[in-house]
Amino acid sequence: MTPWIRAALFALALAAGGQARAQATPTLDARVAEQEYLGRGHPTEAAAQLDRLRAETAEFSSQRLELLTVQGLILAQASQPEGAERAAAQLEAWGRSRSSPEASAAALLVRARALARSGHLQRAETLMREAMALLPLDRPARDRFRYVFAQGYIADQSGKLEEAVRLNHEALTLADRTGDPWRRAEARNALAYAYFGAQQIERAHALGLEAIAIAQTARDDVSLAHAYNTAGIVLDNLGDRQGERRSFELAIEHARRGGAKLDESLYLANLADFYLKEGDYKTALAHAERALPLAREVKELNGETVALMNIGLAHISMQHFELGKRRVQEAIAIDERRGSLTGVSDSYKELGTYLEKAGDLPGALTALHRHRALAAGILQRDQQKAIFAMQEQYDADRRARELVLLNREGEISAEQLHRRDLQQRLWWLLALVFVLSFATVGLLYRRVRRTNLLLSSTNDQLKVQSERDPLT
Repeated sequence: MTPWIRAALFALALAAGGQARAQATPTLDARVAEQEYLGRGHPTEAAAQLDRLRAETAEFSSQRLELLTVQGLILAQASQPEGAERAAAQLEAWGRSRSSPEASAAALLVRARALARSGHLQRAETLMREAMALLPLDRPARDRFRYVFAQGYIADQSGKLEEAVRLNHEALTLADRTGDPWRRAEARNALAYAYFGAQQIERAHALGLEAIAIAQTARDDVSLAHAYNTAGIVLDNLGDRQGERRSFELAIEHARRGGAKLDESLYLANLADFYLKEGDYKTALAHAERALPLAREVKELNGETVALMNIGLAHISMQHFELGKRRVQEAIAIDERRGSLTGVSDSYKELGTYLEKAGDLPGALTALHRHRALAAGILQRDQQKAIFAMQEQYDADRRARELVLLNREGEISAEQLHRRDLQQRLWWLLALVFVLSFATVGLLYRRVRRTNLLLSSTNDQLKVQSERDPLT
């Protein structure tokens, strides 16, 4: 083999090796997308990995925007509000300093998701409206999906069923456009839950089966956990008790496989509730006691409250009244500390019901009296909140109208300035035309005068010549 052939083959090998390495190394965008996928089950680890990837993104670049948005949403959905707020604050500062509507919208999105996760739905809804108003229409489907999906979740949690169905339909369309299997499965699961809330049970069941099929094909444990949990809720409504139990068991199994401890704790609570309704109090207690340490580990107050409540109700049902009441009071104390009067009221109502069934009538009467007193206060508070909400909506509409008027005034002023500028230009043009016309007339006058002088001189010469006799 000649030297030049060996050199050529070596160069080809190097090129092939370089291409293979380039193909083996995912792009930065792909690595951010991977952490978004993994962050549903391992939020803390995914957020830390995104911190490390941040050094590879340029300041104020589209990649940095994507990274911060994904990181903030992961932490918001994982009930880590401090981390979510750090990402939102960076996005907000970016939006202000660079006049970037995309960054400002992303900051509002992260904050709205965190607020919704903690139960502050009215404020979350307001922030989402502001975010959608800022979001440019030309954003890619993956980005718009995050906004519409969050908006649908907030509408669903707020009980706005028609809006939730509409938004989740839009999210499903966007998810299909991205082609990401996990988004397609999650969008169908969310829409199934919205249809369940709207009492369209058969449609909810069909969509849930679609979500399970997509997640199974993709071998996505977290999406399977979510879909099986929703399936269990739907099957409960259809009266399929065995299907409900099996769905909750599969939800727990897949949540555990996917590392989604927060989801696992909630699904264990659902299964404990199932066994409470079935009258199998020992099994209910076992599942609730498994859920409690998980909920505390991930700092999920809702899960901790439900687990404590289920433990207490199981003990009460087995005639362990004092132990059961203590656990229920621990759950109520959590709701009291975070200002959830509705949660406290519902807990007293459930406590009264179970005490009555177990035979503790004085305890049941006391609990139900507290429930009624709280319910009356909540009704009055909700009426006041409704008035405040109407006032806030009125103020928001007024600000929007004022902004429209200001924009119109600005447009009118701009049009007036434009007309004035045109008038000035027209006057200058007329003046220029006048000057040019005057100059042209002057030139023509000089030319005619010169021609007349030449003609007069010629006539004089002809006259002299005509007076002379050429023969003399």
